[in-house]
Amino acid sequence: YGLRERMYTPIDIGAKTNQPGDRPWAGVSTAFRDWYYMGDFGDRVRLDLEAGVLGPMSGNEQMQKSIHKIVGSARPKGWNNQIPDEPVLDLTMDRRFETGRLGDQKGFSVGNDVLHSGTVGTTFDNLKVGDEVRAGWNVPEAWPLGIEPKLGRGILDSFGVYVLAGGDGMLVLHNATLGHSFFKRDDSMWNRDVDTGVYEYWLGCGMCWGNLSIKYLEEWRSEEFKGETEATHGWGMVTIGFGATL
Repeated sequence: YGLRERMYTPIDIGAKTNQPGDRPWAGVSTAFRDWYYMGDFGDRVRLDLEAGVLGPMSGNEQMQKSIHKIVGSARPKGWNNQIPDEPVLDLTMDRRFETGRLGDQKGFSVGNDVLHSGTVGTTFDNLKVGDEVRAGWNVPEAWPLGIEPKLGRGILDSFGVYVLAGGDGMLVLHNATLGHSFFKRDDSMWNRDVDTGVYEYWLGCGMCWGNLSIKYLEEWRSEEFKGETEATHGWGMVTIGFGATL
């Protein structure tokens, strides 16, 4: 169980007027419930159900202004143009299936996972297919969203270090954060011409010991709508996890 915040702004956060050539202002706040299980073919599956709100009620305007004030960043001034309130109810399924491994999993190995996922709901509707290669010493099995249980392995034989690289392609059918709404007749102020084909790729490294895992990723994504100011966007992400076998 958890809470999730998504915040979307145009590049120029100092402009008070609507910017039709850039991403619209949008905030999404949801509560979510995740289920993890092994599939019939050794695939590792995550089901994610989230519900909440898109729009001013998400509180993202107040959150961003507070954070920027604390760290001394520029004050965002365009939240008056954000997408209006609407409900969020989305269901996502992610699957990873190992298609091959060279070497010993408790030593040095190189493994390959096929990735596929999809979301259906009021905010996002999409399909993804991708691939990821992981190489290193004592590489743990990867679960969607970085969950890597140790399954009771001892503390002495559980140390691992690895690198990874992957990518995927996404068919985008609906994205309410780009102004496409199931609930509003007139969304012309926020509507963007969504690119139905989006790709992502990433590089990263990780380390695990006992029930502790740390992973760092650099990820890049292609443009999500026609005329987007930057053709490719990139960001870094750190994931720190701790789990116990019950």
